Amino acid sequence: MASEMERSSNRFAEIAEVIVGEEGVKFVIYANIFRARSMFFRSRLSKEWNTNKTPTILEDIAPGHFDDYIACTHSLQSMSGHGESDYFTQLFDIYVLADRFGDSAAMNTIADEAVKHSDSVKKVPAWKALKPYLAQLPVTSPLYRIMVDMYMQEASRGGLQKVLDDEKDEATQTFLVAVAETYLREKPDKNAPAAKPLHKIFYGTVSGNPKCHYHQHDQLCLKCQE
Repeated sequence: MASEMERSSNRFAEIAEVIVGEEGVKFVIYANIFRARSMFFRSRLSKEWNTNKTPTILEDIAPGHFDDYIACTHSLQSMSGHGESDYFTQLFDIYVLADRFGDSAAMNTIADEAVKHSDSVKKVPAWKALKPYLAQLPVTSPLYRIMVDMYMQEASRGGLQKVLDDEKDEATQTFLVAVAETYLREKPDKNAPAAKPLHKIFYGTVSGNPKCHYHQHDQLCLKCQE
């Protein structure tokens, strides 16, 4: 008869196959771990799956993106490198995928890393890289708000007019208005001190809400209390 430790070990050792992309790249994941963190996998790897063990097919996802998502659930350092110039879009792609999977822990990890990277390199994603996300994200998305505050920081460094003049096509007008409003709220006049570091905006209160402004959770995050 198996001991309790053996039964627990077997539960975590249970694996599931995920076939990703048009190429049909096979990934093997720990079923119980991803059931616990992802609403998508909780539903997909249900009791019915336990009976037939059919692979999960995700043809519309790039294998590289899925690989990065799996890596970020363990450590951001284990993600495949795409060069610093692509790091923002790499993070954003993982965030979008984690959102699709209902994995709030991964979304929060990526949000933290995006803030850290933005404050570190003091630059923002290029417009060309940003546009595909702006076209698909609702304005209430935490990732959308991350992008707005990143460009607010850019405005505080180089002047608001420069940001507004860089792009004028219709797809980004709502975004640019949000950037302008955030900039004016954070730095209302030329004599005001420089805008707050992005991490201070991230973990500060918003309209009296004590939760992390860009985090997905129901309980207070320790960072909110710093």
